[in-house]
Amino acid sequence: MTHAGIFHVVGCGRFGQQAAMRLGAIRGAELVLVDADPERARRVASHARAARIQAGDGITHVEDLLRRPGTGDIWIIPTLPVHLAAEVLIRLTRWNRKSLSALRALPDLPGRTAGTTGDVYSTLADFVCPPDCPGPEGKTCVHTGAKRDRHLHEMLEGLVLHSRQLAPGVGGYTVSALQALKKRMDEEPADTLWVSTASCCHGVTTLLGAATDSS
Repeated sequence: MTHAGIFHVVGCGRFGQQAAMRLGAIRGAELVLVDADPERARRVASHARAARIQAGDGITHVEDLLRRPGTGDIWIIPTLPVHLAAEVLIRLTRWNRKSLSALRALPDLPGRTAGTTGDVYSTLADFVCPPDCPGPEGKTCVHTGAKRDRHLHEMLEGLVLHSRQLAPGVGGYTVSALQALKKRMDEEPADTLWVSTASCCHGVTTLLGAATDSS
């Protein structure tokens, strides 16, 4: 959990509103609500303390943050119905999304389900997590008391962006963490890789191919 910071909530749907309300309750927090629909952002802002509104495409917004100096400490809260980190990195690197047929190349992820856009979602939970979950205590699930050997972000192969718990039911990562992942992608010699954003319990993985790979 964190106590202060600058948080850019990217997407002002139901999960964006939940994130804004919980982060807005943190003393010293600065909130920026990003959404293509400014009216929807205003509705969410009415439920959050001292939130600023940034109208526009969320993927473009995060892309711009990575290009600007002095933004490394900003927290990105991804609440769009896409794998936000992967979409941003596809725009900024030589990597492209692989086709659905290529998902067979992914490892046997725990609780894996395929999304409609070709992403794969994985989870260590075989139940619906409570929306105000504070996250595990060490390697123990606070909901069931079950102990785990490893967190999900430690289990995934490829390049993993660790989504950190910032408030109950709210996770995110810094601009600097996303920049570091981009650097690793720029230096990756392979033709295929999978990129994940994952917390201790849940994650999303996108299979990517180098720009010269037409699949």
